[in-house]
Amino acid sequence: MATDERSRSIWIRSTGWVERPWREVRREVIEHAERRYLEAVLTATRGRIGEAARRAGMAPRSLHEKMRKYGLLKEHYRIDKNKES
Repeated sequence: MATDERSRSIWIRSTGWVERPWREVRREVIEHAERRYLEAVLTATRGRIGEAARRAGMAPRSLHEKMRKYGLLKEHYRIDKNKES
C-alpha cells in the first residue's frame, strides 16, 4: 500500500466513519463541503450576496437560506477599506 493510501486509510478510520451509517457520513461530508464552498465564494465576492449567488449558480434567497443554516454573515466577508490602508 502506498504512503498516501495508508495515511488516507488511517484518517478515515480515525474519523469514526467506518462505524457509522453511510447516510450519516454522506450528509456530514456534503455539509462540510457546502459550507467551505460558500465561505470561499463569499470571500471572493467580499460578502456581496448578489454576486456570490450568481457565481454559485443559485438564487440570492437560496444563498441566504444556506448562510443562515451555517451561521454565515455577509459582514464577516466585507473588507473594511480603513484597515486595508
